[in-house]
Amino acid sequence: MASTADRRSTDLLNGTTLEFFGKLTASATHEIKNSLAIINENAGLLQDLAAMAQNGDTLSSGRVADVSGRIERHVKKADNIVKRLNRFSHSTDHPRQAIDLERTLAFILDMGSRLIEMKGAAVTLIPPDAPIQINTCLSFFQALVWRCVEAACLKSDETEQLTISFDTRSGAPGIWFTPDMILQTSMETLVDSEKTQTLLRHLDISIEINIDEKRFGLILPNPN
Repeated sequence: MASTADRRSTDLLNGTTLEFFGKLTASATHEIKNSLAIINENAGLLQDLAAMAQNGDTLSSGRVADVSGRIERHVKKADNIVKRLNRFSHSTDHPRQAIDLERTLAFILDMGSRLIEMKGAAVTLIPPDAPIQINTCLSFFQALVWRCVEAACLKSDETEQLTISFDTRSGAPGIWFTPDMILQTSMETLVDSEKTQTLLRHLDISIEINIDEKRFGLILPNPN
């Protein structure tokens, strides 16, 4: 029978991950809704142009092409978002799996791009010298990385640029977050959070803060 502490840990893991999934899914569906509104508006314009043609008015081929082009662009945009959501939903398919770090982080940033842009921030992902793979629980790992992105550039209006890089010099893979403005309070909140600590323990990951270099990092298990 699971202990109270084990149940508490499981509830925190599931709750934190569900919160993360809900936040990014809501952002994606908001983007889809915006595209559908634009598609609907331009479909109405096409109907107006068709009615004008039936009344004998001369139609501008350029105007028709412009309207249909806007519809096509937003159909493609909505389709790409749905594809991302489908991939996102499959993050929970396996309890553990091999993942590529750069691709995983790029996908998380892509999913959260609207939220990052809304804060007026920009994120630069610097590729590692060579591909880095780890075996982990993808859904929990994504939730942890997003908490780091939030702490680095979404909790403060002062951060405009965040650089994410990789390091394997210590033997264990590291993901380093370097914002242009690092806030001690944001770092303390991230590290001291029970949600963060539960994710770190479950994933066997540690977190390091280097105030002098104005960065913090996730130190991952050595794949060897």
